[in-house]
Amino acid sequence: MRFSNLALASGLIPLVAGHTIMTTLYVDGENQGDGVCIRMNRDADKATFPIEPLANDAMACGYSGEIASTRTCAASQSSTLTFEFREYADGSQPGSIDISHKGPCAVYMKPVANATADNNAAGDGWFKIYEMDYDESDAKWCTEKLIDNNGFMSVTIPEGLRGGDYLVRTELLALHAAQDSPPDPQFYVGCAQLFLSGSEAGNVPEGVTIDASTYSLDTPGLTYNLYATPLSLPYPSFGPEVYEPNTTTSSTSKVSGAQATQKDGLLPEGCILVRDDWCGFEVSSYSDETGCWASSKECWTQSDECWGTYLATGNKVCQIWQDKCTNIDDQCKAGNYNGPPDAGKVLTPTYKSVDGSTAAFSGGVSSVDFESGSGSGSSSGSGSGSESGAASSTAQAVATSPAAQTAVADADADADADADADASSSTEAAAAASTETAASSGTVSGSGKGHGRGKGAGRCKAKRSHKKRRAHHA
Repeated sequence: MRFSNLALASGLIPLVAGHTIMTTLYVDGENQGDGVCIRMNRDADKATFPIEPLANDAMACGYSGEIASTRTCAASQSSTLTFEFREYADGSQPGSIDISHKGPCAVYMKPVANATADNNAAGDGWFKIYEMDYDESDAKWCTEKLIDNNGFMSVTIPEGLRGGDYLVRTELLALHAAQDSPPDPQFYVGCAQLFLSGSEAGNVPEGVTIDASTYSLDTPGLTYNLYATPLSLPYPSFGPEVYEPNTTTSSTSKVSGAQATQKDGLLPEGCILVRDDWCGFEVSSYSDETGCWASSKECWTQSDECWGTYLATGNKVCQIWQDKCTNIDDQCKAGNYNGPPDAGKVLTPTYKSVDGSTAAFSGGVSSVDFESGSGSGSSSGSGSGSESGAASSTAQAVATSPAAQTAVADADADADADADADASSSTEAAAAASTETAASSGTVSGSGKGHGRGKGAGRCKAKRSHKKRRAHHA
């Protein structure tokens, strides 16, 4: 029986823990596989480390972020993307990020010609689709909500975007050392490769540049004192405003034109075992002793590659392949020359499900909050509580009905808008009171003003509150 030298050398060595890393993408609750479609630090021992210094092109997609993954995962307009974060990239120990690492989160997207091409991360084209910092209603930072949700953070893709390849960037900022001398704000960023179905004539939002010049210690929010009593609120948000979809073309049914077709990053034909960027392929069939041992050699060559190239998410599936090779050896020794055994059987193990909610964290701002006719109920006023309507239909989603979420969000948006209200706001206040009454009775009419989050008062106030919050720190 042959054992891979690489397996013996590395199979029992746990990967080093550091801080946090985005390891896994889920599309509409479906696990794509650890490290699959993820651009990840090729140095496994440092995969969870923050980006240092700030003046670093790795700020776009992390260390090794210009090296593309071989796979691009498919998603639909309005799909919910869920990202899993871990302290130990291979999941050998629990935890998503240390509780001391408190701070904001954000999610960006960038259209690219080919997500599987290298050197397309740093630069312009990035637009923000979600951000969340400190939720005053819960007295929690985004990273604390991430911990509460077992390391899962979700966002819904806004409708009407141009179909094609994208990079999706997650950004966490830990502020535990931001007030030090010198200040040490710690960014943890990662990117997933995504193919978005839809019209090639869809929206292409105006983007910003993310590279070595994006952040400095002069950036608002990066030297924030996490330990001040009381906290200086609202938190001085940084970066671009969350993208607001064009409400006249945000619905996929309103965007005509040729539909994009995925050409790159597909699962290779014949792949029977997936490990992040690696695939195992069935060995040649055989009917005599010479062919049997030749196929054994094929198998062990692939085994060595599996053990020798794994990313920080680990090598557990390599043992599955090694067991396959051992079985072929046993068959050859026993004189069973018709094989390989279980030819073509898919060996990729069943992936785990999301162990948490797939709703966006309350207190954040999401692009879908601004969509015309959206049922999402999210207010964004100065850190006040909000709830995204992107909840999954699974039992893990938030139990509150979309109508009730909308009513509560409208009431929150009303409260935030009161500070700037003029004489004409009395009509809005009356509408908000009507909405609250409907919410308490458990029924909200979809035809009333403000209930659809699109052209209603609730949506407008959420937008106004968001912009006011930005202007405060301009």
